[in-house]
Amino acid sequence: MMVTWGEQVHSQIKLIQKHMAYFYKYRTYENEAFKEILKARSTLATEYFKKKRDMDTKKDKLYNEGNISKWDLDPQIAGKYNKEELKDKTLVWEYMLHKEAASFNKLRSEFGYWNNQVYTEVTRALNHKCEAYTRNFHEFAKA
Repeated sequence: MMVTWGEQVHSQIKLIQKHMAYFYKYRTYENEAFKEILKARSTLATEYFKKKRDMDTKKDKLYNEGNISKWDLDPQIAGKYNKEELKDKTLVWEYMLHKEAASFNKLRSEFGYWNNQVYTEVTRALNHKCEAYTRNFHEFAKA
């Protein structure tokens, strides 16, 4: 009886050494990579929301002044609408500050890319961890 019990404990120790040591060996490195990705995303988020706030403030100020020539409208759009139609704030808002909007849209795309990367990597890592947990649980259950 004691021999059987000892063999079971010994097999459990081997399972823990085999699975758990490997499982936790690289987790800190993976977490460091996640911290770097989240830091880059956070930095970009701060820059994006600051630029968005600044552009909205500038657009609002320019719109309230009412001088269409200062709005830096996209030339293709400005030719499509007459001055009365351009008084519609929701219509004009999207096309104001044409040159600044191009750099802002690039920043928005970059921010979207980092959001997607964070989501993809976290999802991948969680799925991998779940598979490893399941596999290890089955191994432990067999012992």
